[in-house]
Amino acid sequence: MLTIIVKGTNGCNLACSYCSLGEKNNFKYIDKESLKDILVFACELARFRKEKRVNFILHGGEPTLVSPEIYDECLSFVLGMYSELNITISMQTNGLVLTDQFLQIIKKFDIHVGVSIDGSEEIHNYERKTIGGQDSFGVVTKKIEKMLNEQIHVSCLMVLTKYALDKNLDYLHFFEERGLHLKINPLLNYGEAECHPELILNQGDYARYIVRIYEKIIQENLDVYVSPIDKIISGIVHNQPIKECSFDSQCNKNFLCIDYKGDIFPCGKFSDINKMCIGNICDTIFDKVDEYLQKNICIRRNERIPMKCKACRYRNLCNGGCSAETMIEGNFYDVPFLCEDYTMLFKYFHTEGLLLLKEVLANNRKILEEQL
Repeated sequence: MLTIIVKGTNGCNLACSYCSLGEKNNFKYIDKESLKDILVFACELARFRKEKRVNFILHGGEPTLVSPEIYDECLSFVLGMYSELNITISMQTNGLVLTDQFLQIIKKFDIHVGVSIDGSEEIHNYERKTIGGQDSFGVVTKKIEKMLNEQIHVSCLMVLTKYALDKNLDYLHFFEERGLHLKINPLLNYGEAECHPELILNQGDYARYIVRIYEKIIQENLDVYVSPIDKIISGIVHNQPIKECSFDSQCNKNFLCIDYKGDIFPCGKFSDINKMCIGNICDTIFDKVDEYLQKNICIRRNERIPMKCKACRYRNLCNGGCSAETMIEGNFYDVPFLCEDYTMLFKYFHTEGLLLLKEVLANNRKILEEQL
């Protein structure tokens, strides 16, 4: 499947303390013809590659700042023009301006919505203020409730900062009660985060937090799915590659990012690094895209995998880690900043974590047998 991250704007209505976009000014928004051109380029690339499926992720900045009428017309156009492709659509949003009109568009195209929400009300409101300085948690949670009532598929994304590390984990009940999948990403040191060193994680912080989450889920028997826990356990138990782009050795064959100008990048994490621009949809042929990805991106996780990774017992799980994350440290062919964290997690889920899971499964089996 080909996944295209469509960054329709560099604008946002939040002023998150760690925003990857950095300083916000000179906002630009995609117009109808430009969005059509991007969608057509992506579908033609899929045809060229003989792909059967294309997933568009509407992204930003904040994608809901683009007019819903533009999405409606452009998505209708491309779905009609490429009926032989299985086209799915997702959106990553802060949830602030999900109007009734937007919700109708979401339902019409069966768009899966990812909402950014940083755990508890305390954490979220500390880190995710509006441009006007107001708290945003209450608005976002009301929008989530409304989407769930409308039977829209919703999941959530949390960015973990140092501020959240010592806070309690009772917020997990919010996600459990609503059947919401939560993905927890670590804050990476780029964009606005560079101006807030008090939020930056030390090596090992992310792994220890994920273990805390897992042990709370196990100990309290919470019915909630949290990534990357679920994906790591599944990979280990089934002895298969972890189904997550950060661990996929072929990730850059399956992902592209195209911004509102039509500039093409290997993925969304590369989209703020000008030197990683592959070209523009107006003058780039498909062979050039694939050649660039093979020679400049895929090579790192295959032919030129870091020496440390070659000797690592968890190489088959991690495959050298996310290539974009290595750019934070400045050496594309080195291990990424999160190497230590993922090593800690893989070791834990091969040992103590797996034993905990076995104990829970054995106990659940015993309970079921007693009820028979």
